[in-house]
Amino acid sequence: MIPFCPGPPDEPVPGAAGATVTDDRLLRRAAVCLLAVLGRRGYEITVRVQNGVVMLCGSVVTEELRLLAHRIAWSVPDVRDVSNRLAVDANR
Repeated sequence: MIPFCPGPPDEPVPGAAGATVTDDRLLRRAAVCLLAVLGRRGYEITVRVQNGVVMLCGSVVTEELRLLAHRIAWSVPDVRDVSNRLAVDANR
């Protein structure tokens, strides 16, 4: 099960009065979530966000990790879509 990843604690709560979610905030949230779940195991994952769409680029060692990164990105509140461009490189 993927944990709920609300983002950094200093960020406004989505839906709160005056709170808007920008691409920069989504980028931080996605990065925090990916690090929290995957840790720093030598993956090469670059995260970009455009118009609420999280784009994952880079490589991982298994298809399972590629799918896990995709699910983690989708777990971030306010993400509109995920473009998973991660390649599987078993030789890493």
